[in-house]
Amino acid sequence: MEPERKIQGGFLYYSDILSSPYYAQRLGKIIAGKYLEQGVEYVVTTETKGIPVALESARFLNVPMTVIRRSNKVTEGTTTSMNYVSGSTNKINTMYLSRRINLEGKKVLIIDDFMKGGGTAKGMMNLMEEVGAVIIGPCVIFVTEEPNEKLVDNYLPLLRMRTSLNDKEKTLVELTVK
Repeated sequence: MEPERKIQGGFLYYSDILSSPYYAQRLGKIIAGKYLEQGVEYVVTTETKGIPVALESARFLNVPMTVIRRSNKVTEGTTTSMNYVSGSTNKINTMYLSRRINLEGKKVLIIDDFMKGGGTAKGMMNLMEEVGAVIIGPCVIFVTEEPNEKLVDNYLPLLRMRTSLNDKEKTLVELTVK
């Protein structure tokens, strides 16, 4: 991993990767392949970095996709909101889903772009339960090795970030899904 991708706080700059049609399509195809036989009816993600990969996953699964917003937009109409604690910043945030998106009884695949502590993924799962959706699984594109304990269990990590044991300054990204 190039040193210039490392960001203070143990984060990794990856916006250019997820917004690249080349990588978004390939990551979406990998994710869709893992959930193809599970009857996914909707793909759900939060704004903004995970949208291209979630859209490609939905395209390969041939299902609609919706975006959970971080702010309430008048163009969304009435919304259902959920407060959650970000696992990486420990701040309370709110996410919003338009009530025009009827997910009650629908099998949803949650796609999150990044997980450090798992707060956002947990918030999305709680919001899906609130609207009556059936969660097929959360899939996370980038997952940090630390903290070891996440707020979410049974998630599918696509890429895992870890620090090399030989060189504490070196961050490695490994493909965890074959």
